[in-house]
Amino acid sequence: MFGGSPECPIHKYLMDQLQQRFQWGSWEETKFVQCGIEVHQLEDFSIAISQRKYIDLEEIYISRDRSRMPDAPVTEEERRKLRGALGSISWLCGQTCFLYSADVNFLITSIPVARVNELLKTNKLVRDIKKTRDTKYKIHAFLPDEELELACWTDAGWANRPNGTDSTEGIFVGMTSTKLRQAYEEKVTPIHWKPSKIERICRSPGCAETAAGLDGEDELSYLRIFWNEMKGHEVELREVDVPTLRTAGLLISDLRNVFDRITRATP
Repeated sequence: MFGGSPECPIHKYLMDQLQQRFQWGSWEETKFVQCGIEVHQLEDFSIAISQRKYIDLEEIYISRDRSRMPDAPVTEEERRKLRGALGSISWLCGQTCFLYSADVNFLITSIPVARVNELLKTNKLVRDIKKTRDTKYKIHAFLPDEELELACWTDAGWANRPNGTDSTEGIFVGMTSTKLRQAYEEKVTPIHWKPSKIERICRSPGCAETAAGLDGEDELSYLRIFWNEMKGHEVELREVDVPTLRTAGLLISDLRNVFDRITRATP
């Protein structure tokens, strides 16, 4: 996929070179399907993406009697079907349906020790995704001279993994304008999302939230560097703070007690 202004001579030159070098069967614009994603650029230059036609998931068959035994371990055949269903959902969540990323990540972790209850949860997840299959995710259009920033939201669930010890983190990074920092309700374009197990053992909810914040800040810094490289700035690998600071970044969390510890004067 390529993007650029038709009035830009550099963009026009590069597109001419690409079309001469690579003989693709057709070149599509404005509305097309790319890697299973429906892409539609609107008149204001924003882009709506969806996978409506590709959300064709099937529930795992469970008999009525079997569904009444939620704590019973799954059979190998049921485990195979569970792995296949969650693999399909995971692909969707990695492309567009990020609203369900945490749910599918948690269920994938439980596959080795799955019970009938995990089959029931997966079927519910399939139904929920089908209900929102017409949802379109938007890449917003910003004004050419508008100053953009990257914002990262993090959250964590303490000791909530199947083994009762590991914790879960959720990271979401979006692109927005400076209005968000000024407490306005502002549009945000999803850039990156990641639910996963926190690598270290956390001894408290505050520890889990702090670890999620640190991992989120790492992702945020990388994307700020990448964005500035896309804008044409050179990146010196030994001086990564320079390209990072060219774009402001916000780290957003709902952990009040960590905020209080950082801002409150120590007696």
